[in-house]
Amino acid sequence: MQVSAREFSFTLSRPAVGAGSFVLELVNAGQDEHDLHIRPAAGGADVGAVGIVLPGRHADVEFNLPPGSYTLYCAMPAHEELGMRATLTVE
Repeated sequence: MQVSAREFSFTLSRPAVGAGSFVLELVNAGQDEHDLHIRPAAGGADVGAVGIVLPGRHADVEFNLPPGSYTLYCAMPAHEELGMRATLTVE
């Protein structure tokens, strides 16, 4: 699946993926550096992350997640608070 990052939003190519292994491509379509962290939507510690991606670049990372609802967010200073978060459902 692909996540497009720009100031200050994430756009997901699909709202849900199947449980198990999948590749997430983070595309930085913005002007600032962005990253992507994954945590359970109910709260708790991060269960995965994509490191900093520079503007105009992308990174592919493989994840293996059990079924559930997850919050994707940018951990750069104030980015999540400005709206850089989205919900992903793992079915």
